[in-house]
Amino acid sequence: MNDTSQSKIIAVFGSTGSFSEQAAISKYGKKNVEYKYFEDLFSLLNYLQNNKAVIGVIPFSNNNVGHVEMTQNLLANYQYKILGKIKYGVDLYLFAKKGVSKKMIRKVASHPHALLQCTRYIAENLNDATVISAISTSHAAMYLAHNKFDDDTAVIASKEAGEQFELAELGRKIQDKKSNYTDFLILKVE
Repeated sequence: MNDTSQSKIIAVFGSTGSFSEQAAISKYGKKNVEYKYFEDLFSLLNYLQNNKAVIGVIPFSNNNVGHVEMTQNLLANYQYKILGKIKYGVDLYLFAKKGVSKKMIRKVASHPHALLQCTRYIAENLNDATVISAISTSHAAMYLAHNKFDDDTAVIASKEAGEQFELAELGRKIQDKKSNYTDFLILKVE
C-alpha cells in the first residue's frame, strides 16, 4: 500500500533560504516534503549514502562562473545516480544588519561563486570592502544574523535568506549578468 501522507526527505546544501533549497522547492514544493540542511557537501553525500531513500539537491554549475568544483571533486568519490536536473534562476541581493548603511560596509561575505557573479557590483559599490568567503550564501546570511560577522559586514545571498534572517536589503539583483542561473543535480547515492 502506498502511503502518500509520508514525507519525502530531500537533503540540500546550505541552510534555510539557500539556493539549493529554493531549487528543490521549485521542483517538489513544501507539502509532504522534509528538507534536511547540510553545511557541506561531504556531509550531505555521506548522509545520502547512509539513507538510500533520501534524494539530494546540490549545485553543479552556473552559466556565468562555471562548474562548482567542490561538487565535481566530491562526486568522484561516490557511486551515484542522477535522477534529474533543476535549472534555477539566481538573483543575488546585498544585505546588512538593520541600521547599517552601504557607506558603513567594510567587509562583504558570501559563497565564492556568488562573489564572482557580483565582481563588477562589488568593485563599483564596495571597492574598499574586504571580501570574505563563506560556506554558502545562506550561511553568510545566517552568520551575520547570529553575530558571527562584524556589524560592518554585508552579505550576498538570496532574497529568501535575507528575509528568513531578518536582514536589511541594501541592493537587489546585484549579479553582474541578469541572465544568471545554476543547474542543480537531483541525485541518489547508491
